[in-house]
Amino acid sequence: MKARDVLRHQQANLPHPAHPKTFENFQPRPGTEDAIKACWQAVERQGPQVLCLIGETGCGKSHLLEAMGRAFLYRGRSVRYEFVPTLIDRLRHSHDDDSEQDVAELIAWYDRMDILLLDDVGAERMTPFGVEKLTEMVDTRLRQERGLIITTNHTREELIDRVGPRLASRMVQGNRELGEMQVVWFTATDYRRQGDSPAADYRR
Repeated sequence: MKARDVLRHQQANLPHPAHPKTFENFQPRPGTEDAIKACWQAVERQGPQVLCLIGETGCGKSHLLEAMGRAFLYRGRSVRYEFVPTLIDRLRHSHDDDSEQDVAELIAWYDRMDILLLDDVGAERMTPFGVEKLTEMVDTRLRQERGLIITTNHTREELIDRVGPRLASRMVQGNRELGEMQVVWFTATDYRRQGDSPAADYRR
């Protein structure tokens, strides 16, 4: 593997290096069909390159997010995965006076990635600083029509409470002035539970 490719894989920050999550080892179930199709279309650069996956914990969102990251890497694209609470902590640290890396410099580094994978938006209620910086990153991706894949467990109302109305609107409703975004709802429930969860719970 060339040094450039080694660096791309290192910078990707994908989870589960010992047991990678891929499309091949994903277990499809009723309620995941639309998401699988949308994820493959994004990988193949068909349709919107900005995708938001919404569904309850354990339905397979994070598995597909990682699978997409690995597929993008295989196709030679630069990728960065971040668990959103960890990303916000990193941005906050870079904002500190004693930090060696300025927050604007760090965000610019993320902006240069072909694909940004943001896992679990709304996992915790964010500070105004966190909301501002995450919204800035999402806006940049939408305007530049660059690859962005987001996952969340929350309905629109819950997202408004956790990340504010501006970012929630960009994620769930879309805004054509900022670029096209596809939103896909999982109707499958946690793999550990039985039955299906109504998609309407996530569309409200």
